[in-house]
Amino acid sequence: MSTTAGQSKPTAIPDLFFYDAVFLQHLRQAIGSRIEVGLSSGMVLTGTLREVYTDHILLDIDQRRFHVRLAGIVFFAPV
Repeated sequence: MSTTAGQSKPTAIPDLFFYDAVFLQHLRQAIGSRIEVGLSSGMVLTGTLREVYTDHILLDIDQRRFHVRLAGIVFFAPV
């Protein structure tokens, strides 16, 4: 909230839950497919998306399973 002359004025805050829901829906459509996942660290992982959970995804890479937190994902794309 910002104030001007003693009055409070609401600041626009994006509805992150809406964006997360849409992102999760897109991820769920890719279950069983090979995808690239870009992480906030700059790494890009390539593997098969096995499952999407509320806080992470399960990605198979070279017969190993990786649990990747949604908070660290910047993008994903089909391979």
